[in-house]
Amino acid sequence: MKPFPTWDRNSYKLLVRTDFSDDDLWRDVLRKMQGPTAEDGFTADYLTVNDLAYAGLAKEQIYELTDPERGEIFVVDKVTITHPEHPVWVVNVSDVAERFDFRCLPVQAVSIENNVSTGNLDLEEYYDATDSDGVFRGFKSRC
Repeated sequence: MKPFPTWDRNSYKLLVRTDFSDDDLWRDVLRKMQGPTAEDGFTADYLTVNDLAYAGLAKEQIYELTDPERGEIFVVDKVTITHPEHPVWVVNVSDVAERFDFRCLPVQAVSIENNVSTGNLDLEEYYDATDSDGVFRGFKSRC
């Protein structure tokens, strides 16, 4: 299987589609991931891989096919398509010792893409803010 596109300074965050069971839902998830967000109008850009060759990939296969310099990738998989909230899988593909993954609501992907890309926040901050089911739904107010 061919590797995902490699990283370069002009690349956006990588978004890989691994479930092809519902094209309409895929387009809806992608639209939400791209924004604009309702509260501030932010948008996100992804280098999108929409290729049937990657159907059903497991986490280890994703690690094998991704350049570790990408840092993290977004994956629309079977869970994304079948779960009622359609959480996108966020996989940290960096150095083996630092690998982790979690899920986020599609609308939260905009925040992750924007803030991690610009260095405002680290991916770990989103991971640490996931709910007990491992889904990031937004940062909770501390008031």
